Amino acid sequence: MSDGSIWETAVSNVFFKGGNVIRPDQLIVPASEALLGTPIAAVHNAFTDVHVFFFSRNRVVSEYYWTSGTGWIGGGLCPATPAAGRMCVTTSGFVAATTQFLYAMENTASGAPAKMRVGFNSAGTPGGLTEATMVPTAELGRLRF
Repeated sequence: MSDGSIWETAVSNVFFKGGNVIRPDQLIVPASEALLGTPIAAVHNAFTDVHVFFFSRNRVVSEYYWTSGTGWIGGGLCPATPAAGRMCVTTSGFVAATTQFLYAMENTASGAPAKMRVGFNSAGTPGGLTEATMVPTAELGRLRF
């Protein structure tokens, strides 16, 4: 698709090993919410959560996430406070100086606390690298940025 939206296609395996499309194109992020040509970064936690990061039209680092209990959540449906649920990085309001790069990674080391990092070039420090880090909030038992 080339309409500026972010789409998902699920496959059973890599194509050169005989993978087949098991779910054709599914809209995740509408074009009205994504910067045209935005880089996309994604991470998953043992397939319990999938997080997709991108830049909005006004260069805000944005997120949609999927859980098996709720499906895709993002945009105006992202909780604004940890008490309301797992926050999206979108509600933190990080603005990028440039949209040339974006990355995401998650610590999956055994026994270590969950930690997800999203890296970008922030408007607040345009000459360097900024990372938004999602860490456990013990008192709420949820993750937040």
